[in-house]
Amino acid sequence: MQELKRIIVSGIVLLILGLTTSVLYTKYKNAVNESDRLRTNLEFYQHKCGQSDSTNIVLRHTVAELSSSRDSLIQRIDSLRKELKLKPKSIQTIVYTETVLRDTIRDTIPVTLNFTATVKPNSQTSIEVIRQDSSLTVIPDIRNEQTVFVYTEKKYKYKCWFSRLIHFNFKKVRTDKYVIKNSNDLIKTGESRVVNVED
Repeated sequence: MQELKRIIVSGIVLLILGLTTSVLYTKYKNAVNESDRLRTNLEFYQHKCGQSDSTNIVLRHTVAELSSSRDSLIQRIDSLRKELKLKPKSIQTIVYTETVLRDTIRDTIPVTLNFTATVKPNSQTSIEVIRQDSSLTVIPDIRNEQTVFVYTEKKYKYKCWFSRLIHFNFKKVRTDKYVIKNSNDLIKTGESRVVNVED
């Protein structure tokens, strides 16, 4: 009888220890994920403050951070989300891109009383100029295909192998980055943000 009680008590203690370990491990993994998310966002804004144009790190915001951010572009994105009446939890990824089309195209057009002329700087852009009596009409036709590639880059937290050995940290840190490609070379991409919305 004593032996049976001892087995039952030790089984209950092992079950409690197993459940406690499982809960603590889940909390640990959540804390590591949160730390990685905050490190990625901090790296993005540090590059932004350094006026680096090559800041192509994907932001990882929670729903609460999306609506309380001080970043002017994120505020614009959130106000557009509210205007479109989208629920924050239904959004997974947001891509904001400012596209600038600014170029000087010079061409000689013979002046007659009425004329129609078309300027084609490339295959995706054409500008039609029409003069009819005293009115001048300009019709730009600009086509562009914009592609956003989001990819993951893994690199060591400590670049030198000796530093990794001293800190005993051989884990690679995951950073999501993106590349924006325009098919029309006249269109330049200005400020852009790619935001993954996480729970």
